[in-house]
Amino acid sequence: MTCSLVRNQWADQLVRGVTIFGLSIPDFWLGLILLYIFYQQFSFGGLGRLSTGVSPPTHITGMFVLDSLLTGNWTSLVDSASHLVLPAFTLSLFFLAVITRMTRSSMLEVLNKPYIAVARVKGLKERTVIYKHALRNALIPTVTTIGFSIGLILGGAVVVETVFTWPGLGYLTYQAVLKMDIPFIMGLSLLTAFIYSIANLLVDIAYGFLDPRIRY
Repeated sequence: MTCSLVRNQWADQLVRGVTIFGLSIPDFWLGLILLYIFYQQFSFGGLGRLSTGVSPPTHITGMFVLDSLLTGNWTSLVDSASHLVLPAFTLSLFFLAVITRMTRSSMLEVLNKPYIAVARVKGLKERTVIYKHALRNALIPTVTTIGFSIGLILGGAVVVETVFTWPGLGYLTYQAVLKMDIPFIMGLSLLTAFIYSIANLLVDIAYGFLDPRIRY
């Protein structure tokens, strides 16, 4: 959003360059490069959920970070959190780039609307004009993009989790395909469709909060 307010300045050019990089680089290649740089060179993160020699926390929820917090296992907390950073960044970079570019283009379009000029002529503070009048309308296509991205994230998790040997739904799907486990694949497909439907329902509900006219 900020880069749309300083269009064509150095901050805007930097953000656009980063987003182009995020849109262009493949997930699997980025994951391998991050593993080589951070894991091989600096021993940060790594494959799986914990480093070799680190005992997992007492099982409560099955999520190592949360279980480490609940049990006060700080060694496991730091290690499990470090193992989350690289796969989370790899999986989210593409979608962050898409959302950033969508928000920027929407803000640029909205800022040229007549009602924005009227709001400024009325003497409203620039902060009020940007956040109350411009941003809320600019977020409508962005929220739509976020809803569509949910399904793509679930699909991209297969590649990312395979690269990082992360035992999540994506890695389980990969193993199920190799073993031709048809019931598991069908069940996961139904789960993915359910999550995708819920995400789109939440997007529709969010429309009403962003633009009160949609409620009617």
